[in-house]
Amino acid sequence: MTFRFVVPDAWFEAAREHLRASEGVRDPSCGMEVDPNDDGTVELETESGTEYFRSESCKTAYAESQRQSDATVC
Repeated sequence: MTFRFVVPDAWFEAAREHLRASEGVRDPSCGMEVDPNDDGTVELETESGTEYFRSESCKTAYAESQRQSDATVC
């Protein structure tokens, strides 16, 4: 995270958008490709932006893993 304070946030956001456009959007829980425009896509707002999931179970698994990793940080 050292570079986050040196590199402007806009550069990170531009890089994220480039990846989304070139590779598509991936479910962070299962790694499968997700279409954010599909009515069946599940969303979760996070500090880093919107995450997209293929199902509620993927969303729940991701949220639980985030809670557990946050709880282990001292």
